[in-house]
Amino acid sequence: MTRDNHYDLKTRERKVQAVGLATSVLNGTLGIIEGARELATLGHILVDDWRVDPDFVVFGAVASETDDLPVGKDRERWEAVALVEKDAEVKSFETRMQAKMYGACRNVTRRFTDV
Repeated sequence: MTRDNHYDLKTRERKVQAVGLATSVLNGTLGIIEGARELATLGHILVDDWRVDPDFVVFGAVASETDDLPVGKDRERWEAVALVEKDAEVKSFETRMQAKMYGACRNVTRRFTDV
């Protein structure tokens, strides 16, 4: 396999991964913050510059603004009392960002579905 073919295959796999993550956010099986963190990691592979891409800049912003909030497996390392307070922050933030995240996730599914 040539280098170009390997890159194309890896990019195609990442597009499928992005669509899966975006779909999971949209159907509620993956939280907004956790989904944004995962999607943000794919930006440098899928778009020329994630910092100006209208969808991936949303994912990057959400990931950056919430790096102090425990979601997913990070929750296992937190004390129960601290989680109560942080859960309220997570819920508030996700409520405020839901429309932007859902819009960006819908765009990702449209952009990368026919891989």
